[in-house]
Amino acid sequence: MAGQVRAAWLAIGIIAAMFVFTSADPYPWHISRASGVVAYLMLWLSTTSGLASSSRIGRMVLPAPEVFDIHSFAAYLMVPALGIHGLALLADGWVSFSIAGVLVPGVSEYRPLPVATGIIAAYISIVATFSFKLRNLIAARRWRRLHYIVFPGFVLALLHGLLAGSDSSTVWAAAMYWSTGGVVLFLVFLRILGGAELRAPNRKPATGSR
Repeated sequence: MAGQVRAAWLAIGIIAAMFVFTSADPYPWHISRASGVVAYLMLWLSTTSGLASSSRIGRMVLPAPEVFDIHSFAAYLMVPALGIHGLALLADGWVSFSIAGVLVPGVSEYRPLPVATGIIAAYISIVATFSFKLRNLIAARRWRRLHYIVFPGFVLALLHGLLAGSDSSTVWAAAMYWSTGGVVLFLVFLRILGGAELRAPNRKPATGSR
């Protein structure tokens, strides 16, 4: 529960900061920007905490149950942020998104390719989030393979933020995107290079003794 509270406070803080430090844009556009940043950072937090839960670095910072709390709760917090992001775009009068433009990749007339990457990333992230419900229903190996779709989802979300975000040219947004992407890349390499050391060896039960 402590991990969930941290994730919730982080989301609230990001929304508050967006309202304080951005200019007086029309409210729908303002809300779409804030919710888009929240959705991206919740996806990043879920991705990094999932990677950290299987590394020594993550276990040194927080106990494994708390890391998993952050991993799952940040993912669930991302889903309503995505919904708010889409609804705010529909309400915005400057870009004039249609329902199809928000839901169907390639339909939007506004930066069609970057917007398409964001829509695909949203669908992938939602599937990965609700795969938590399948954790106890399918084999662990299959569940992990399904859960790995979050990685291409994160890459597409990063591209969407860099190429479609109206704030991507600002210093704070560029720093956010490049630093968060760098952290994920570092943890992926750490997982690949050190993953074998983190697994406990399989021990066969002794035979012939009671």
